[in-house]
Amino acid sequence: VRFVEQILPEMQDGRGRLCALSSAGCNLTHRPRIGYDLPGQAKATLEVISRYYASHLAPRGITCNIVLPGITDTQGWAGVGMDSAAVQAFAEQHSPMKKALAPEDIAYTIDHLMSDRGRYITGMNISVDAGGHLT
Repeated sequence: VRFVEQILPEMQDGRGRLCALSSAGCNLTHRPRIGYDLPGQAKATLEVISRYYASHLAPRGITCNIVLPGITDTQGWAGVGMDSAAVQAFAEQHSPMKKALAPEDIAYTIDHLMSDRGRYITGMNISVDAGGHLT
């Protein structure tokens, strides 16, 4: 919040864009999971703050959105002992599209939101998760 408040005066009306990352498990699209209570609360707070910023900044034409990545094949999975093949197998079990995402898949959505093409998308939580939010 402090960072956003510092940069807002510098953002151009009609061109400013804010986008944050959150995750499943902290909103109404997923059941609460044991052990995810603290990160879930923090991300839920981030999502609420994002909607407030979207409302507050809409008259200036500044957008604010959240992207919720699904199972994405990154080095982060190595910390739980999963290589790319294991991540793909996990996605096949937990994603309707049965596909792990690449980091670029998330980046494409963020690029769209941050560009002029996303100028009328604000206050949204956008799942980029191969349908994972449907399960």
